Amino acid sequence: MSYLRQKQELILAVSSALVLIVSSSSFAETDDEPTSLKFTDVAVDPAYGITHQRVKSPRDSIMDELRSGDPVPFFELLNAPLKPHGEPGVIIFDADMDGDEDIYATNGPGMANSLYINQLVETNSLSFIDKGSMSGLGATEQDSAGVCYGDIDNDGDLDVLVQGTVEPSQLFENLGNATFTRIDFPSMARGSTGCAMGDINNDGLLDIVAANSYTDWNTWIPLSGAYGAFYGLEHNQVFKNMGDNKFVDISETSGIRKTVGFRDAAADTNDANGNATLTWAISLVDYDLDGDVDIIHADDQASLPNASQGVTDRGYVRIFQNDGQGNFTDVTIGSGLDVAGTWMGLSYGDFNCDGNMDIFGTNSGDYTPAEVGTVSSRWLLGDGNGGFIDTLNTDAWIPSTFGWGTSTFDLENDGDLDIVYYGGMDAVFMVESSNSGGILENQNCSAHFVVNKDVASATDHQRRVVHGVAVGDLDNNGFSDIVSTSNKNTPDDFPRYPWGAPLDSPFDISGIFSTWVQDENGDNIFAGGEYHNGTLSVEINNGASENNWLKLKLIGAKGLVETGRVNRSAIGAVVFVTPKDGKITSKPISGGGGSHLSQDSLNTVFGLGESNKATVEILWPGGVRNRYYTSDINQILVLPEIPCSFNQQWDSYKLYQKCVKNSLHQLHGANIVSKSEVTKLFKSATRAFTEHWKTAGKN
Repeated sequence: MSYLRQKQELILAVSSALVLIVSSSSFAETDDEPTSLKFTDVAVDPAYGITHQRVKSPRDSIMDELRSGDPVPFFELLNAPLKPHGEPGVIIFDADMDGDEDIYATNGPGMANSLYINQLVETNSLSFIDKGSMSGLGATEQDSAGVCYGDIDNDGDLDVLVQGTVEPSQLFENLGNATFTRIDFPSMARGSTGCAMGDINNDGLLDIVAANSYTDWNTWIPLSGAYGAFYGLEHNQVFKNMGDNKFVDISETSGIRKTVGFRDAAADTNDANGNATLTWAISLVDYDLDGDVDIIHADDQASLPNASQGVTDRGYVRIFQNDGQGNFTDVTIGSGLDVAGTWMGLSYGDFNCDGNMDIFGTNSGDYTPAEVGTVSSRWLLGDGNGGFIDTLNTDAWIPSTFGWGTSTFDLENDGDLDIVYYGGMDAVFMVESSNSGGILENQNCSAHFVVNKDVASATDHQRRVVHGVAVGDLDNNGFSDIVSTSNKNTPDDFPRYPWGAPLDSPFDISGIFSTWVQDENGDNIFAGGEYHNGTLSVEINNGASENNWLKLKLIGAKGLVETGRVNRSAIGAVVFVTPKDGKITSKPISGGGGSHLSQDSLNTVFGLGESNKATVEILWPGGVRNRYYTSDINQILVLPEIPCSFNQQWDSYKLYQKCVKNSLHQLHGANIVSKSEVTKLFKSATRAFTEHWKTAGKN
């Protein structure tokens, strides 16, 4: 039997025996002329100081035994470990609070996590110095995974939670100047897959939610469903911030364990209620725009058939609605999200400019043994009534690739939100490699997307098994950059074999890298060859567009203003931006977890197109709304919480003015805003009040 034939038969065996949903896919290419806008991966240039390599996890020793032994029967590979090279995450944040964005990437045991301090402010040139070991954030002994951040103590700097893989997570307090110390956190050994911060009860303190999968990562069995849909799975968790950097686990009483609506072949949804799910991403986002953050998590059906094929559905994008006090109710059923899939990453924003929150979810894609469309990475459009429209059933749908991490951003600052998502799957016997890094470009705020591969960097993401993805403006040019981290990379001499039939797509050349071949008995033999350590990719957007923009830094006023209610990081706020003569768009300020193990910068760039003026409205946690009118474009705007809502029913205009004046006075005294900024903010606040009540009176 030829080597090629052995490879082909292995692919067929994987497809038929596991019905594994590991994808490679197709998109429609853009008809636009190639643009001069381009990303450049500066991590490949030693001058920028990026040397990060993700080392193996301890579980890889099990793979060593399998690789060096006798031929392995196919189903014995189910006892191979999950992600032996780990599951790395990445965040973009200003660790030293100097005005430029830094990068933190997690690593395996024996190798410190990397904290790349940006030298832009110090040298006026983009470059990085790794201070992971000396910062206190190294977590060298941990098999580090997901990471999220926020100001947990409202002291003005950013603190970091680093999850371990089947070991306790570690919480680090920022002491200032990017120096961190570990503090107590009530974590146990879990199969952690992401975390997010947000204020669940609107007390001004950031709480934490954690996504979990299953405890024994030495085996693939819970993914296969061989022992049932819920075998070995762990519930997600909620940790309440009690103040003074103390957290308690309130998962049992929060409602997060009261899952409902699992469908099975008999349509009996009651027996499975309360089961844990296999979660890869978790977020705290105000999806219904009522002033409190809700829990949304991405659950995986994995290789299980769905309910129509006789097995229980467990893989939904699941929503737990907040009552405003930190009590959550599962409202997935009836929301339009109760469609089984291999959901893995989440990002958010208003894709069709209708004022509602939309969701993008990564999935396994459309080159799989499953029917095309059933496990597509796709966007889900908010209907304004707490539900979502699945674009799989509309003319907006396009075939898709596999994905882990994802972010929502405005690629060229034209005023609508685009999507990036990367990912590859380390499936023991092969590596899935469909996603080479195309960006989904929104067509005039329509939520109809095309793939723009012209802007991609030269980095071949198909040979990187990417997990974490984060977006932020690293070089302060007003255009968003992309950072991603892989757990391992495929050497150039590993051949690639396509999945299935071509779909007339720019990704048709992609497929799988096979690491096992079959002998004449159908058993598997290691084909030889070593994967490289994973890498960090830092793709810088050259900003080759004449479009205008705003970069917003929001500051909550808890502890700064007597009546301030919002955490200092402003996590949980939702920002709406309307360029003059343009369409409204919006994004949440998210505390991580959605983009699988990772978190974007809290400083969000909004494109304005050709407009030179814009209206910015902020829905703060707790429900207060502020509105700002600005012509200060192409710069960063610091917008603090003014705890005086322009749309609230006031007894008099003077009382509203007094509230605004007192708040701005205190913010100025705390050195948050200058005198000139106080004047601008006051004018905007009073104008917002007047315009709102004039409109309300007419209606």
